[in-house]
Amino acid sequence: MIHLRNVKKENNIISADYYPEGSNKYSKISLNLLDNEFKGELAGDELETKSHLAHAKFALWDMRDGKRDIKDCKIMWY
Repeated sequence: MIHLRNVKKENNIISADYYPEGSNKYSKISLNLLDNEFKGELAGDELETKSHLAHAKFALWDMRDGKRDIKDCKIMWY
C-alpha cells in the first residue's frame, strides 16, 4: 500500500508526495502530461520495493486518463 499526498496538477504536470505504507519517508513523483514522462525515485523505506513506485506511476496515469480524481489517495493491491 502507498499514500499519495499533496496531489496537484499545475502547468500540465501532475505531482504528488509518495509515501510507502507505514513510512514517514517520502519522495516526489510527477507525470508530464505533454510527453508522458514520469519522474520518481524510491523513498528508501526498508520494506519498499520497486512495485510500490510502479503502482504510484499507474495511479498518476489513471489521473491523467480521468479514471481517478486528481486528489490525495491511498493505493492498495494484493
